[in-house]
Amino acid sequence: MNPAYKALWSRYLNLLGPVMGLGVVFAVFAFRVPDSFLTATNMETIARQTSIVGIAALGMTLVIIAGGIDLSVGSIVAFTSVVIATLVKAGLSPLAAALG
Repeated sequence: MNPAYKALWSRYLNLLGPVMGLGVVFAVFAFRVPDSFLTATNMETIARQTSIVGIAALGMTLVIIAGGIDLSVGSIVAFTSVVIATLVKAGLSPLAAALG
């Protein structure tokens, strides 16, 4: 195989590999679960729930780039979620719970 051709394929796989993997996982779930998976409401729910993990991952990426490794980020995200959910369940508004 031509080295230039191999380098080009390697570059494209590095760029598009994660997206292709996500597409394969999405397709498997789309075919294996009920039709309710492909609804707009479910896609919105998935996007909302994924954004929390994405924000935490972005924060961890910045910490790692800065030279430190802090494994407490995941536990802090979980703890904060539990505290906010408890305060909302107790009757506080979401904004007051987030401030709490």
